Amino acid sequence: VMVMRYNGGPCGQSDNMQPDKSGCIDIGDGPPTDKGVESWITVTATKDPGITYFTGPVAVGENFELDDGGGRVEADMTVQIFEVDNSSGTPAPGAIIQDQFFHSSCSQNLFLKDRFGSVQLVAWLNGLQGFVTCFVDVEFAFTIVNGELGNPSDDTSSATLLSFITLTNLIGDGDGLVLRNFTDIVNGRTLQPGELFEFEAIFTIDATVRRFYTAISNLVGRNDDTNGICRVSSVLTFTAGADLTPVFPTKAPTLSPTSTAFPTINPELVDCDIDAEITCESNGKPCESSLKFPTVTCNGDVPNTMEFMFTGKECMDSIQSEALKDCSDENAIPEGTESVYVYISDDKFKDGPFFSGVVSKNEIFTANVAGERKLGIQISSAVNGGPGILYQAITTDTKCETDRKQLVTADLFGALQLTGFASDSQSVSGEASITLSYSVVNNDRYKTTINGANAYMSYEKTFFPPGSIELSKKGDNYLLGTYTKDVNLFELVNERERYSLNVTGFNTANENNICSDAVAYSVEIQGDTLV
Repeated sequence: VMVMRYNGGPCGQSDNMQPDKSGCIDIGDGPPTDKGVESWITVTATKDPGITYFTGPVAVGENFELDDGGGRVEADMTVQIFEVDNSSGTPAPGAIIQDQFFHSSCSQNLFLKDRFGSVQLVAWLNGLQGFVTCFVDVEFAFTIVNGELGNPSDDTSSATLLSFITLTNLIGDGDGLVLRNFTDIVNGRTLQPGELFEFEAIFTIDATVRRFYTAISNLVGRNDDTNGICRVSSVLTFTAGADLTPVFPTKAPTLSPTSTAFPTINPELVDCDIDAEITCESNGKPCESSLKFPTVTCNGDVPNTMEFMFTGKECMDSIQSEALKDCSDENAIPEGTESVYVYISDDKFKDGPFFSGVVSKNEIFTANVAGERKLGIQISSAVNGGPGILYQAITTDTKCETDRKQLVTADLFGALQLTGFASDSQSVSGEASITLSYSVVNNDRYKTTINGANAYMSYEKTFFPPGSIELSKKGDNYLLGTYTKDVNLFELVNERERYSLNVTGFNTANENNICSDAVAYSVEIQGDTLV
């Protein structure tokens, strides 16, 4: 099964990777381009015209299905576009206006959105990939409440719903508002004060095109006590879809490569094109090159400070560190423990403490060991900010001489992991500060107004209020904002910090020409995998 969209128009708009396996000829003026105008389309097997996959009238903007009754289609198809002849009172094929063929067996690359003259591939079904389509169904829930939900009021009367319509560009190509009438669902329904009524509706959108969608809903009702008419409106806007980069070998859904610079812009929206951008820096360098954490061995000087992270592990989980002298599980750390009390001093517990306090799981903390050569560490339950039940007792060496026992970052000392240290000659840390910059760029030669931007920062949603920012020419860049945070490099080995930015705008001279873009960015580190 293959599904095609009839766009209308001439052969010159063909856009596919079959230069030797496809062809197209326009006869006369070629197919129409106005939406809703019908043509008669016939699709047959090229080597056997008796095999017909589709024949019938199709309006510009509509989809039609090519089906061989569940069997595999032939390797080559012929598509013929005719005028519709209504002279007999029954639609029939008239004069031919376009004749074309293409290869349909997938031995020649087929991409979603491939264009062959006036028709375009938008879905297919095969045994390997299943059903692959550009379109997704989006479910909307409409909620109507009489007054305040669940709170009947003496001031509120019962109401009878009369009509409900929605104007939206969720229907069709997304370029203009179309009316969807839900009056038959609501008409005559009575709502008592505080009562709720809900219904759902499905809209189908093209997921391979990023668009800004609008839904304007209008409800009309009647006050049952006064017979007065009341009206209320609601507006919903959102951006959905993604212009996907071509992938080789083909991974659906993808756009086909085009003769214009990617991304290929809808010709009707060519005068508005923006890019969302996220950049990341750490210590003045790009995060991609600066966030590295190879294991580091302490050589020479005794550390002045040592960094640890509480992991919750048992003594038996300790890595075979040369520096670990002793580890004893006095009492098992309960599963799910989120914080403990840590006390660090010399191994005789006479000098110090070098650190004492409550530490959360995966939290990095620093002990000012002041050149001490041996450490005694106690990990206890945290009770009112102080120590409770003793969980672990640890003794470790910190000498760092090249011919003696040495410290290595990532070593596990029972429930603590060494994440960093600093001496007179070395310094390494398991934490890094990153700064992300969020920007929008005008990618077109026309003046563009940016009217919306939102960012997701480590699962915290932050909205930028750009107001009416104008980008006058192509290449103009506006910094929406920055975000700085400390990251735990040990956690980033197994997980990524994820960030995203979505921006919307419109052509300053014509606000109906809207555009949007979205970008995702992941922060991850380079280096050895740490336990």
